[in-house]
Amino acid sequence: MSFPVSPPRVSNPFIAAAQRAGSAALSAATPLIDDYAPRLKRVFEDRLRRSVGTEESRRREGLSFATHPSPIGRFLPTLFGSQSAVFNHLGLKDVVLVNGSTLAHYGLQVGVEKFCEDYQGVATDPDSRIPIDPQFLPEAQLHRVNWIRKYAQTHNIDVRFEGTHLIPPPGELVVYVVVAHSSIWPDMFLTYVDQSATYVTDEYNFRTNKFAIKSGFGLLTDIAGWPLVARPSKETGDADADRASQKLVDQRNETLFSHLIDASIKHGIRPAWFVHGGRVETAYDDDGALARAGYYSRVVNPKAPRQYLQMGGAVGNAVQLARKAGKPVKVLIVRVEGAEKVMPKWSANAPFLQDNIAGGRVTYRFVEGMEVPVPADDRVSRRLMVELNRKLPDLFRQIPWIGRTGETIDQYLARVVDQWGKKDGRSHIKDTKEKFLARAVKDEAYFIIADRIRSLDPKNRATRARREFAIECLLDLVHAAGEPSRKQVDALLVEVSAK
Repeated sequence: MSFPVSPPRVSNPFIAAAQRAGSAALSAATPLIDDYAPRLKRVFEDRLRRSVGTEESRRREGLSFATHPSPIGRFLPTLFGSQSAVFNHLGLKDVVLVNGSTLAHYGLQVGVEKFCEDYQGVATDPDSRIPIDPQFLPEAQLHRVNWIRKYAQTHNIDVRFEGTHLIPPPGELVVYVVVAHSSIWPDMFLTYVDQSATYVTDEYNFRTNKFAIKSGFGLLTDIAGWPLVARPSKETGDADADRASQKLVDQRNETLFSHLIDASIKHGIRPAWFVHGGRVETAYDDDGALARAGYYSRVVNPKAPRQYLQMGGAVGNAVQLARKAGKPVKVLIVRVEGAEKVMPKWSANAPFLQDNIAGGRVTYRFVEGMEVPVPADDRVSRRLMVELNRKLPDLFRQIPWIGRTGETIDQYLARVVDQWGKKDGRSHIKDTKEKFLARAVKDEAYFIIADRIRSLDPKNRATRARREFAIECLLDLVHAAGEPSRKQVDALLVEVSAK
């Protein structure tokens, strides 16, 4: 049997010779690997199950690596401090190793020849997805669970899961909405307590870029049933070109959405959506310390600074899934707290090389959402989408943040603004909290402005002056004798929303 994947042509004769030798060696070893595959697969699966335990125990116990660190977990912070790029690099190492073990496990499951055919299929036709193998899917999900355990151990963090009794049993249709998206990997621990939960990720970053294809990550997203979305390119300024690009993105997303719905119905995949679309901005206290993650701080569209949520995917997913499956869909809210203090948004692009912070605590809190009934027709579907878009943001805002004082985000922001009003030189200002809330109830932009001010780093010389100026302007609006005009409020909103 010949090696089923043709190696790429290269000009260097030494590399070409090495590729030919590797291909020949793999072809010769394939029968032997396939003969031993069942035995190796059993060993793989036994070790994997011992590592991750049962779903019931995971929900009950969570992870306790800050409370009970490993020997290496005690040593690394002593050597490098609690904030270091070392933790980030070790976490990336865990990602690579677990992905590699997942692909190796898949190769044992399907055989070397089928594995190579699938790998080549992703490389040669990235628009087509490899069908999910229902026999391997549970194993792929357990590998993700194992990665979460390893990542938490590397970072010496405790992870707690509250309200897991709300997770519907297997067989029921679920769409998770996750708030707030303030980090990268620590925001993706939901799978630890519901291994069918799978995050909706960016197609280019996780599947179709050259590195993802060559490293096997593209194949991994297919066999593990990852839901994908295509993101629009940055605007070029050419209106015709931008419209054409957006049209291609929309067409691609129709195909990807169809894959997502089918995976939920046929394989029980439970998509998890970050309702902000991307990460919210890192927030700071006045002394420069990391603060509670924002809710209003993400600028989805610079041309529409009042927009901070991007819920169309999650809402459309829930309604379309209910209609196609002919069954109600549970929309379950998950509040993530503390991830912003493990891996803050300090790096904008993959592979997100930055300092991470060890020894923290991340809490996943499951909150009752709402049930989407089966829509009878398109008109009912549209009405349900409007209702979800209206009700869910209200629910997000009402969730107490239990890591500090049990305040909702609006109460927290009101307290922060009140503290700004009591700073040196402002002692004459009274009733700031009450006046701020009165303004914000009428115009949500006040909450947005306060949250985005917190994203201006007071330790950074360039943003410190902007932060102080914006605070003064906000307090002027709050304490104005009359009702500030929308034009005045929007002017400050644009200022604090600028990059």
